[in-house]
Amino acid sequence: MATDEDVGYLDFGRRSTQWSDNGDTTSPVASPVQASPPTTAAAAATAATTTAKDGDEAEMGYLDLPPPAAPGAAAAATTTTTPATTTGDADEVEMGYLDLHSPGAAAAGAAPPSTAPKSAAAAAGADDDNDDGYLVTVSKQTAETSFHFLGEENTLSPPMVRAGSISSRHSARSGRTLPQWNRSHSDTIEPAPTAGGRADLGNMSFEQFAEKFFQDKRRNSAQYLRGMLPGPLLKQVWGDGDSDRVLLSWVTLLRFLGDAPPKKTNPLSNLQLIQLIQNIAITRPHTRDEIYCQICKQLTNNPNKTSSARAWIAMALCAGVFAPSDMLLRVLKPFLAQGPPAYAPFVRDRLLLTMERGTRKQPACALEMHSAFRREPIELTVDFYVGSATVRLHPQTTAADAIASVQRQHVFHNPFGFSMFVGSPQNDLLSSAGSGTVRILDKISQFEQLNEERDWRVLCSTRPYRLMYRKEMFAPWPEGMHNLNLLYKQIVEGMQTGIYRCASTKDLALLLAQQYYISHGHVMDASNLMDLITDRPVAGMEANSFDEWIQLVNDAFVENEYHTKPCTKADIKVDIVAYARENWALEFSKNFKECHVVAKSRQHENVTVAINCKGLFVINSMKTTTRAGGKTSKLATIPFVELLEISDCEPHAENSDWKEITVSGVSGQDLTIAGPTVGSLHATLKGIYRGLCQRSKYAVTLIPQAAGSAVSAKLVTNPGDLIVLPKPIVGEQKGTWSGICERTKKLGEFPAVNVYVVPTVKRPPADVLRKYSEYCQKLGKEAGL
Repeated sequence: MATDEDVGYLDFGRRSTQWSDNGDTTSPVASPVQASPPTTAAAAATAATTTAKDGDEAEMGYLDLPPPAAPGAAAAATTTTTPATTTGDADEVEMGYLDLHSPGAAAAGAAPPSTAPKSAAAAAGADDDNDDGYLVTVSKQTAETSFHFLGEENTLSPPMVRAGSISSRHSARSGRTLPQWNRSHSDTIEPAPTAGGRADLGNMSFEQFAEKFFQDKRRNSAQYLRGMLPGPLLKQVWGDGDSDRVLLSWVTLLRFLGDAPPKKTNPLSNLQLIQLIQNIAITRPHTRDEIYCQICKQLTNNPNKTSSARAWIAMALCAGVFAPSDMLLRVLKPFLAQGPPAYAPFVRDRLLLTMERGTRKQPACALEMHSAFRREPIELTVDFYVGSATVRLHPQTTAADAIASVQRQHVFHNPFGFSMFVGSPQNDLLSSAGSGTVRILDKISQFEQLNEERDWRVLCSTRPYRLMYRKEMFAPWPEGMHNLNLLYKQIVEGMQTGIYRCASTKDLALLLAQQYYISHGHVMDASNLMDLITDRPVAGMEANSFDEWIQLVNDAFVENEYHTKPCTKADIKVDIVAYARENWALEFSKNFKECHVVAKSRQHENVTVAINCKGLFVINSMKTTTRAGGKTSKLATIPFVELLEISDCEPHAENSDWKEITVSGVSGQDLTIAGPTVGSLHATLKGIYRGLCQRSKYAVTLIPQAAGSAVSAKLVTNPGDLIVLPKPIVGEQKGTWSGICERTKKLGEFPAVNVYVVPTVKRPPADVLRKYSEYCQKLGKEAGL
């Protein structure tokens, strides 16, 4: 049987010999495998605190980070020692709050070596000319696709992997053969633990889990390693390049922990390193348990307290983004219970929230890195134009959670159509988080990725984004004067940043005249007008000079008789909001992206479905944000007044993450919509449809009704007749209703099931009524009526 020293699985720091680039051996180094254990617990503690650090590491030498105790190990007596301090980057976050003493952590059989471990670079025997260090050569495509996480969803292509890519250079130098673990690229992926082993996990420790489900069956397979793995830890069929991805995550984890040197060219920041690991887990679900096992392995009997502290931070960050399997969770819970009393509960709470709410769409942002290092809550200010509120966030905080927090601090009457937004400081770039299940920190992560800065400390201090509560869409029914000041200020700011643009010079001059009236009253003063135009320019003014705009605004002011009109400032604000509602419907839309739409046998892929106060629109915008000056084109439209039917939301036949619905209009146009956001789209559309029907007083006859006796109260109708109801009918459509037939001008009764309530609060236009008449007559002929 081969010994540990004969197997290339061992990390390079544990070999008694280092290897140079040409394969020649250099001077021997101390081998922890051969070193005698310390004779006292005090010596062990002192050795554990003596570690080398790279230039970007924090001053964390005073931390005492014993690993979780091995099952059944006797607790050794501990002696208080003065930890060795280390020097590092002064800008790094201090982590002195961590008290990572685990109950009974000093295991008798797991004492650290008496000699101080070498630095990561020296222990690794890293090559100065090798950007990838001593660890692994992973295909370039794997690295690039794993780090591409700017979109809402990512699908990684199978990478082209070179034969012998895993630690092939080390094998060539040493002449040793690495164990060939299961690295099959089959399309079938199976869970690591078998069904038969499920019942045995109740009290299973991580070490016992490793003995049962790791490919490497040696006793130390679950323990800390500063070196390359020959293959994935878990026994499972790794397909579609996932085996290379988890090895890439291992390399990245070692660099984050400081157990491996950074790349010499284009090194990743700490934030990018953790994002790379998380993005692999987000996009490849079958890698998640493996990544958690990698972190647990580096936390087990880790003699380097800096590495251990960073491993706990990595665990906290990953716990806030992606969830392990239910089976592994049963192992992680007791593992965390043995962790640092001051930090493990912080990790546990994040993990349980993620198990409850699911894996996020984006990796962690800089705020989460700061929170994990400091173990502090995340607090952000939400602006809503007429005030602000402070909300406390965790990695799983949704837009609905944040809105509820804002509304507890400030009363909003009729908050229909309001959503959380993340915007640039200049507010010329906006991204809606909606009002449902989208995570706020996912949106912030997207914004940070648009920024060139990669240092999480700089991103935390500058915060290149704003969190806002603003109107996303107007209701298709009257909303009164609720939130009028908020809406007015939002519109004015949007005009200044270019999000809202007038279609004509005349419209813009009128809106500027109205803003002047609100600011300065009915007396026109040339100086005040000049200040308005020069100090607060809006998009579209570049077409004319300032002098020309002064004349245009003055003419609009006089034409509308604002100098004599007896109106209030609130009246003018209502007019401005009404203009925005009528002319900027697409800008005030709830957008559902990444949809595939089939309309009239024509397929549109990766389009946006917009719902606003006028109806449903399919547009060609693929943007994840709204940028000032952006243009879109309409591909298909179904106005609410023409809406006939919304099908149930069904699973998509080809993509398990998608839903599919069909929306039908009276003009005969059917839209089949599929995509990852269709479930939310369906709920929004159905809610608006029900709201319109409950407010409508208009119905069209589907089934004709003949005259009864001379004293009958029946209403004589033909298919397609418009019936005006005395008032909206709230509730189920059943029983007998009464109304006036527009064709005969007579009042009568009719069965409620004989009519279709038109979803509108206004009388349908004549052309729409003709469409309904043709549709109802066609139905009558098909039914033989």
